[in-house]
Amino acid sequence: MSALAALLARLSSRGNLVRLPLLAAAGSCLASSAGVLLLSTSTSIVWIVVITVIFGITMGTTVTANQTTLYTQVASEQTGTAAGLFRTFGYGGSIASSALVAIAFHREVSDANLHTIALAMIAVSALGLIVVLADRKVMSQVRAG
Repeated sequence: MSALAALLARLSSRGNLVRLPLLAAAGSCLASSAGVLLLSTSTSIVWIVVITVIFGITMGTTVTANQTTLYTQVASEQTGTAAGLFRTFGYGGSIASSALVAIAFHREVSDANLHTIALAMIAVSALGLIVVLADRKVMSQVRAG
């Protein structure tokens, strides 16, 4: 997952790509989240690896595209504030996901509880895809300045 993410981040940062990597991130996040919905205690390790690799696509395409978008849509005097808010919302997402895991697995770790988490992941991923598709300010390529 990490190797694929690093490779994809390098490729998308070379071309200053934004829209295509964000679409790939949203789509792969939705696909891998749906894959989690299919996991059970009897799932083959191969399927788990496939889902993990698809999450690597999400990681690799998100990292540079989001930062490129941030720096191209914010005035230079607001870059520090925007970068701080960017990280703050990232941490907020981490806190929310930890809370979801705690709620879902509060009584027991089970397939059904994992599927509850997967449904939340699918909902958030679908929302992310809708946001990327609806945002016409996100350009297909950023000109290096």
